[in-house]
Amino acid sequence: MLRTMAIGVGRAVQTGALFRRLRTLHPSSARELAQCARAGTPQGPGGGGRAASGAAVLSAVGLGLAVCASRREHAEHPVLLGYDTSTFMAPTVTQIAELRQAVEEQNNSSGESGKLGTGEDRTRVEMELLIMKVQGDVCHELERLDGEGQFLVDCWKREEGGGGITCVMQNGKVFEKAGVNVSVVHGKLPPAAAAQMRSRGHTLKAGPDGLLPFVAMGVSSVIHPLNPHVPTMHFNYRYFEIQQIDGTKDWWFGGGSDLTPCYLYPDDASHFHKTLQSAMKPHSPHLYPHFKKWCDDYFVNTHRGNERRGIGGIFFDDYCPEGESGQTALSLVRSLTNAIIPAYSPIVERRMGITYSDLEWEWQQLRRGRWEYKHEPPAGSREAELLEVLRQPRELIWMDDNRLPKAVLNGELSNGKRDRGAPYKHFNDSPKKYLSIYNINHQLWETQPADRAAW
Repeated sequence: MLRTMAIGVGRAVQTGALFRRLRTLHPSSARELAQCARAGTPQGPGGGGRAASGAAVLSAVGLGLAVCASRREHAEHPVLLGYDTSTFMAPTVTQIAELRQAVEEQNNSSGESGKLGTGEDRTRVEMELLIMKVQGDVCHELERLDGEGQFLVDCWKREEGGGGITCVMQNGKVFEKAGVNVSVVHGKLPPAAAAQMRSRGHTLKAGPDGLLPFVAMGVSSVIHPLNPHVPTMHFNYRYFEIQQIDGTKDWWFGGGSDLTPCYLYPDDASHFHKTLQSAMKPHSPHLYPHFKKWCDDYFVNTHRGNERRGIGGIFFDDYCPEGESGQTALSLVRSLTNAIIPAYSPIVERRMGITYSDLEWEWQQLRRGRWEYKHEPPAGSREAELLEVLRQPRELIWMDDNRLPKAVLNGELSNGKRDRGAPYKHFNDSPKKYLSIYNINHQLWETQPADRAAW
């Protein structure tokens, strides 16, 4: 059925403007379409004719359609380890049959058919399925938010082993450009790369040739909206595995999510950070503050006077806690990837309809690197407000309304009735007065105390 659809689409577009457009943007996909169209109707139970090459991709502007030969197996067996592969943007980089075989070979670990044990093999297989799911979920959500733009899908192979899937949306109604990319690669780690890892504290024992077998995989994304009031978001989650000379395997995770606005909206910042904090809290209450500081210290633009790239988020690397299994660490990564859409989509929906001026658009271009030398916005402007936060990172999670200090500070004084029906006085009236004397913005006081989590 899929092959018949490919032939039909190929014939339909081959002679039209859409095919000419596709041939310009994506020559390899255009060739696949033409070959499918020339192959004729499939024959026999196996499909007959010309079998589409391993990962034939039909990528057409406006269609947002990816068809690969191995989709047939995905349709017949869509669920693996609880992941619905039919929602992926393309077939897995590792052939689905290989992943399924790895599952079956580990049956002895769990005693159940179709289940995988708790070792590195399960972590590796499930991480690939997870990053494919993240790519599909985020692409579908961005298409929903945009309403017009669709993702172009490109499957690629790496000669040394592995490959990836690149998904790009350009010139949408909401998003100027968005990329959500997956890579799964393997091979032999060269000595220079091994030396760099040893410098970070990893103990690596190579063979006589100095090379180490490795597997690396991850999902990464940069999302650039059109509207300056909608922030850019970056995220990246990855897994690395090394096989030592004695056959043992070392692994670690890394990644993070962060927000890069052009205009500061405190409620957006609080929502983004609070969503990440909530995702991490079941795993450990100490992870969020540690990973937040790591993010603030890592993404620094030294050419802009040590400005942070944005208002932060979380970042971590070489994550392999002592005594913790790969599955336990993976559960943290799963929680963080599940938080990507809830952290970002509500912000996009709140801000994408705001009317913006030419000056605001120009500020957006400056923030994206098309910048003037030593550009400084006017003091007191919203642009200057953003720079202040980027140069001096602060805590961005506002306390919930039901927290004790907020309830007390904003509570009415029983004997604080004002004359002529004015509102009752509040406990925080006096602190506001004295803060203003020292030029402290009382609206930010809830984000400033370092021990806010203990309040």
